[in-house]
Order: sequence, then structure tokens, then C-alpha cells
Amino acid sequence: MDGKTPVAHFTLSPNPANVGETVNYDGSSSYDPDGSITGYAWLFESHTPSSGTVVSGTLNYASAGTYNIQLIVTDGTGVKSLPARVALVVTPPDIPTFIGASDGSGVFYNGGTIDWVDKNVGLSPDKDLVHDMAIDPATHLQAVANKVLWIATSGGMLSSNDGGATWTEQNPSGVLNQWGDSPAPGVSDLTFTGVRFAGTYLFCTATWVNAGTLYRSWLYRSNDYQSARTGGAITWSEVTTGWDA
Repeated sequence: MDGKTPVAHFTLSPNPANVGETVNYDGSSSYDPDGSITGYAWLFESHTPSSGTVVSGTLNYASAGTYNIQLIVTDGTGVKSLPARVALVVTPPDIPTFIGASDGSGVFYNGGTIDWVDKNVGLSPDKDLVHDMAIDPATHLQAVANKVLWIATSGGMLSSNDGGATWTEQNPSGVLNQWGDSPAPGVSDLTFTGVRFAGTYLFCTATWVNAGTLYRSWLYRSNDYQSARTGGAITWSEVTTGWDA
């Protein structure tokens, strides 16, 4: 007697998904009535890669549309299932307008309405005065929870890898005091005023006023800012020896 035909079944989560959002596919619910599943053959429409052979994994689509995902499983005797198909709906990205307030209120975003959402969880009072803000270009098309934000504040440089739900201090390790100011400024004395992406680098600017009311300024850059996407710390290097005014 021939073996029974295995049954392919899988889930996609989330579905619908936003452009750039990670979608999990999982074929572990497939089964063989008289044996076990030994092979998985996936087809992912208009995706790179376009196929797969593991039980589960992730997808990421850069364009909105409806994409057919197909799975065929094979049992231990080489019998293949009928194809299981699910349509994955990818919608335009959820991009709220992020605003870094400069009145001491901190960071808020607007999702296309007049309702403002507070993103200041964990910010201390000295970091509520936000001078500048930037969204990591690699994540700006993703859903809010996956966006990486950077803010330059009176109390330091901070990043968030979850759209502002939590913040991590990302300050330079030191300050070069080429003017010989006494006492010399430390990182905690600096006011961070700007943050910009340029190619593979992230730049930030900082200022400090010495006892003689002269403004000292520094420019830092980092080429490992991608670490912040997973909550990691980054390393800054000083681009110039500073300038004063």
C-alpha cells in the first residue's frame, strides 16, 4: 500500500506587513499522516532569495504589493504534498512624522493626525532639550517599532532601536582640550547640537562655553553606528581638533 500524502501548511506573521518589515514564515505545522516531514520547498514571489528549504525563516519586501508564498513538503518515502499557498499583503510603510522638540519637552511623533505621541520614556531631564534628530536611513521605511532614531541633546547623544520606546546613551569617550582650558571640559559638559548621516558615517556636533564665554566646538563621526540597530554601543572618533568662536 502506498504511503499517505503529506500535508503542507504554514503561517506568515505579520500578514499584512509594512514595506521593509520582517515577516516570519513557518512550515512546522505541516504533517504526514503516516510518517514525518523530511523536506521543505518554498517559493517566494518577487523576493530575493526566491526559494528556500528550511522549516522556517524570514522575508522582507521593499515594495508594496501582494505576493504569493508557496510550500511543498516531502515525507520520508519521497511523497510530496500538494502546494500550500498564502498571499502575503505588503502595505506602504508606516512612516509617522518624527519631531524633536526644542522647548525642553523632548521627543514626540505625529502619525498623520493632530494627536502627538510621547517618546520620552527613560529620558532624564537634562536630555529633554533635544537640539536635533535623525532617523537611520536603513530603517526609516520600517514600522515605528523597528526605526532607529538618533537625538542630539543638552545631556548627550542618544539612540533608540525601537522607535523611541527606549533610549541608550551614545556619547564619545573623551574630549580633546587643545585650548588648555582649566578646568578642562568633559563629555558631560558638552551640549550636542546636531546629528547627520553621510554615506557610511554618522556625524555629531557638540559645543561648550568656557569660563571666558568662548564657544568651543567639536565634530565627531562613527562608521559603526549600525550597532545601534540591535541595541549595541558605538565608537566615535574626533574628526577635527575643534574650533572656537
